[in-house]
Amino acid sequence: MSQQGKTSDQFELGDNSHLFRKQNKRTLHEVDTLFSRQESIRKQIGNDRADQIERNPDLFCNHERYRIYQHSAMFWTTVSSLVGLPAIFTALNGGRGGSEWARRNGRISLVVGLSYASINFLLLNRYKGFRNDDYLCHLYAKNHKMLRNILIKE
Repeated sequence: MSQQGKTSDQFELGDNSHLFRKQNKRTLHEVDTLFSRQESIRKQIGNDRADQIERNPDLFCNHERYRIYQHSAMFWTTVSSLVGLPAIFTALNGGRGGSEWARRNGRISLVVGLSYASINFLLLNRYKGFRNDDYLCHLYAKNHKMLRNILIKE
């Protein structure tokens, strides 16, 4: 019988991450990919910040915070799209009914709607607090924890 992940008595660092996601055994190629990703992120965030993350990765690895950013931005994107797209379609139709223009130009209205929603999502995500450097620190901490708790296939 193969072991799928570490159990609590095999976990020497005590951060209880095994309770949330057990790691499967990885091939050496997958381990090399993790190491190369780790080095790539380390170059982007700098050695001092990377050393700080490695000392205490739990301070930087917060999935709940990013889930809240995403859901908040998705909600406000939906609201702003429901309000903004009819106004845009009305303006494109010369001040007359926007739904008529959207029906006549289905593909263009789809492109306009998706573009409007995606730009709103990115801007609202940034407004709610999502920053790329924080996300890189989160990824580095997550990757560090995966490398620390790794199991290699035989």
